Amino acid sequence: MGEELKDIISRFGLIDRTFENAKESIDNLVFEEKEKASKYGITSRESVQYDLDLCSYNISNLGLDTERQCVEVRVNYYYKKNVRGNKEDRYMGYYSALFDPCNAEIIDDYIVIDLL
Repeated sequence: MGEELKDIISRFGLIDRTFENAKESIDNLVFEEKEKASKYGITSRESVQYDLDLCSYNISNLGLDTERQCVEVRVNYYYKKNVRGNKEDRYMGYYSALFDPCNAEIIDDYIVIDLL
């Protein structure tokens, strides 16, 4: 399973695609909720630090008629140093994309921001 996952990720460029989607999600957050984003020091995609969190091969509803396979790639978001008084980069949340392993179409994606 590990080699198959590496092959799918490499063949379809899923890591690069996920990073770009993660940055576009920050763009959308700033555009759609500028005041709220600004309040938390998110002013642009450049105001956020990005880091690869995980790549996994998921199978849901095992044994059921609706069994679904997907490849999940997740990118963590961090506040950069000196944003909101941070002395170091601090975890802010993540972006996750679920891809169909056969054709790399996005099945679902979501953003989670933990604004403590």
